[in-house]
Amino acid sequence: MEKFERGLSGVQYPIEYKNGSGVIFTACIASIGSSLREYKADGVDITVPYRLSEFTPVFSGIVLFPWPNRLEDGKYTFEGKEIQAPINHPEENNNLHSLSENHEFQLVDYQENAVTLSLRLPHSRFYPFDIGVEITYELGETGLEVSIKVENLGKTRAPFGLGWHPCFAYGGSREDAVLEMSAKTHIAVCDRNLPLEKVPVEICSGGKFDFRKPSALKDLQIDDAFVHFENVNDEHQVILHRPDGKKTTVWSDLHYGAWQICTIDSIGEDKNQGIFIEPCTCYANAFKTGDHLIVFEPKGESGSTLECTWGVRFE
Repeated sequence: MEKFERGLSGVQYPIEYKNGSGVIFTACIASIGSSLREYKADGVDITVPYRLSEFTPVFSGIVLFPWPNRLEDGKYTFEGKEIQAPINHPEENNNLHSLSENHEFQLVDYQENAVTLSLRLPHSRFYPFDIGVEITYELGETGLEVSIKVENLGKTRAPFGLGWHPCFAYGGSREDAVLEMSAKTHIAVCDRNLPLEKVPVEICSGGKFDFRKPSALKDLQIDDAFVHFENVNDEHQVILHRPDGKKTTVWSDLHYGAWQICTIDSIGEDKNQGIFIEPCTCYANAFKTGDHLIVFEPKGESGSTLECTWGVRFE
């Protein structure tokens, strides 16, 4: 077994691929939270990296499960049982970004251009279910592909939601970056960032969340969910047109029907650092509302597994 460097974000797994055009893609996956710590093309940052000596900042690059985003009051009820999860965002009295972020994922397989990590989420009073995941990060001709296999290993049904939290570099000033996505519906939220209603993007806040035509981000602060994406060759897509002339396309299969877009200054960080483009299977509070919620059947039964993929093209 190869020896890998360890930092505050866990064991570091570097991967690399040189495509047919001579572009060298590199990435590094950190074991805690299965975090995409950095991702580059010929040394140019595609995601906003963080240091080896730094614990994963603002959930950057991690996988989010068994729910992504916010859970109101940290409470949910499933099949008649009320369950209380920790409040880790006291300003809103919510649980934010689930339970997976501090767990260390174990190495399953390592190759020059790919790494596979796994976690069996420990059964707890916050989530009394038995879920196993296996994640593969692979670099190829067009960039990064991330696939996940999820299985209910328990004997009871289990609620589940999945998301990712990559932070993408603007490649220059945020004011000159342009965002494009086909979402038709914006999720309006209350002052606790919990969903209130679905609103067509063309009428929401004067159309400022309508990115169906490429629109400059300028000074827009956003931390919002979007649904009802156009199917483009069996993909959902969000495209960041960078000031340096490059284009970052974040894509997913159709399992990811709810995307969160968050400019980093909306959470108090330097506005030019980057933008979170987060493919998710559900948006905030799904464990309470049931909207887009996945319910796994017991192990071995039909409906007890999920396999889905997202990735990033850079050109």
